[in-house]
Amino acid sequence: MGLDNVWITNNIFKKVIDGRKHWADYPSDLIRVHDTHKEVSFVNQTEDMAEARIKFIGFLNDDQLIGSSYDNFFISEGSLYKENAFGYLQPIWDQKVAQGKKLSVNFNGTPRGIKNVLYELMRTYSGVDDPEDFPGAHGDCFIDKVTIHDVQVPMGRDKSGRMVYRPLYTEEGIERLKDRYLRQFGNLNLYKQEYECEFTTVNAGLVYQGIEQLVEEKRFTPYNLDTTKPVYAAFDISSKEKTTDATAGIVFQFYNGKMFVFDIFEDRGKSFVECFSQLATKPYFHLIRFVALPWDSERSASSETPIEEARRIWPAINWHALSRERVDRGIDQVRRMLPNMVINSVNCDWLLTCFMNYEYKRLEKMDDWAAKPKHDRHSHLMDAIRYSVMAINEMDYLNLNNTGADQALDPYYAGFYDDDDDDPQAGIPLAFRKKRSKRDPDLYL
Repeated sequence: MGLDNVWITNNIFKKVIDGRKHWADYPSDLIRVHDTHKEVSFVNQTEDMAEARIKFIGFLNDDQLIGSSYDNFFISEGSLYKENAFGYLQPIWDQKVAQGKKLSVNFNGTPRGIKNVLYELMRTYSGVDDPEDFPGAHGDCFIDKVTIHDVQVPMGRDKSGRMVYRPLYTEEGIERLKDRYLRQFGNLNLYKQEYECEFTTVNAGLVYQGIEQLVEEKRFTPYNLDTTKPVYAAFDISSKEKTTDATAGIVFQFYNGKMFVFDIFEDRGKSFVECFSQLATKPYFHLIRFVALPWDSERSASSETPIEEARRIWPAINWHALSRERVDRGIDQVRRMLPNMVINSVNCDWLLTCFMNYEYKRLEKMDDWAAKPKHDRHSHLMDAIRYSVMAINEMDYLNLNNTGADQALDPYYAGFYDDDDDDPQAGIPLAFRKKRSKRDPDLYL
């Protein structure tokens, strides 16, 4: 298994060497290539045995692994797989081992922090938690750590017939490489990740590298909600009827200049009000006073926009559509907030995973990083955290009082009429009144 299926097609089944596909000369009586199915079959088995086959699967299509019972697994770039990618396979592996059947599972990959599936697999099967203790034999598990200092290239055979090797990189070459990375990126994070296999080094492509400091300072920790303070929330709303997209939310408090992230939410294939209704079961729901939604929540192809529907169902909550802002500026706001952010480790483990894997796309041809982060399964909560910080910055302009209500837009404020005027909608909160024309002579502007 390698990268996505496009990569497999281009680098295995369509790869051309000297003007011919590299498998064109394979003997047809031994090997049959099924390029559309990403398979290679071995047809030289005896009549009483089924054909052996090799199946190529990209990590973005790893749902095809469910129900597999192959004898050998070779998994490339293991740290890029989904969190539970191998959950359905592990029982099959365990059963094969218990039955004494042939099984070999091989992973390779580079470290990408400590919040990914490869790290968890090594920690689980080795029985040790410190990455420094990973290398070596651990029962049926063996972990080999290969750094830039270990890479060897063959030089030929000596007089006795033994193969002779030399280091690929000289010490001078390594120093030049480190100097280039330092000049290009301002630090050696990417070098240490790719060449020294250091798990504790923050991924150089991370959008929020300050998350490492948050963890080191033990601000990813259990804490209790302060029930004397209002609770806020911000949501990234999924595209309607797009099951691959997700609605994600952050539940937080902000006081004394600090942001306390207490809980998170993520779900797919549901409308926003369906998602928000799930928070009604939370013990803190009655404390939610303010919810921020993206700027496009005021747009809809239907008769009612998401924010209008939310205001109708939950009129006691102050619903606010954020101003439209460039992604990079919103990211900068989060970076400035990170030193004053505390995250509840009881409810927000997936949020930390997203922080640790939210990264810019690497542009290999340009030897640079893209201007915008990659859009993948980690980006939904990262959009929600960005909206949360943007909401905090907009609260000063909204003039929120200590209950979270908007003083300037109090739904029970009826100051448009003089005491002597008869208000035809008297006693009806403004949020539920019929819209009046701007030319209404009874309306004092």
